[in-house]
This record gives sequence, structure tokens and C-alpha cells, in this order.
Amino acid sequence: MSYVNLENKKIVGASEGSLAWWHEKGHIIYNQSEKGIKNSYRMSFSFYLALTLIILTIASNISPIFSVVFIFGFWWYFIYEEIWCWNYAHKMKGGDKNGRMEKTRKRQR
Repeated sequence: MSYVNLENKKIVGASEGSLAWWHEKGHIIYNQSEKGIKNSYRMSFSFYLALTLIILTIASNISPIFSVVFIFGFWWYFIYEEIWCWNYAHKMKGGDKNGRMEKTRKRQR
């Protein structure tokens, strides 16, 4: 299992250049992008709001619908980031350091 520390950008548990390593590198790139920053905030906000609403639901016997909505919001942003990072990893693993695929040579006749 590989891990990344987003603060110091250190990746552990994966060999450099492997698919898992590129996936973790993708987390670094994603979380530095504007979209990643916004989605990270939305994911945290959804998690904490869902947790608060679950506690309120249990304590005051209100409808859990809002809790469920924010739980799905949290999972949406979480899954989106994972898919983005796996796509990044496959793109980088299949191409050069900039993600460009090598062009296949046409057969010469």
C-alpha cells in the first residue's frame, strides 16, 4: 500500500515510476490545482456537516435525509479524486514524463 504526505510531497510504499507511485504523485498535482483545492474543501465540509447532522439526527430524532445527502457529497468528491489520480497515473505511466504517448512509426514501404 502506498501513501503520500501532501505537505512534504513524500511518497512511501511504492517504487518510483510505478503505477501506484504515479497515482500518489497525482494526489500532489490534483491538490495543488484550483479544482483540487476547491474539491478538498467541499469534501471536508461535507464530511463535517454530515457528522454533525448524524449526531443531531440521533439526539433529536429528526429525519436523516440531510445527513445522507452530505455523506453522498463526501463520497462523490473522494471518488472523483481517486478516479482523477488513477487516470493521471495511467497517462503518465503510458507516456513520457509530460504524459505524451510515443507516436507509433508508420511502416515504410
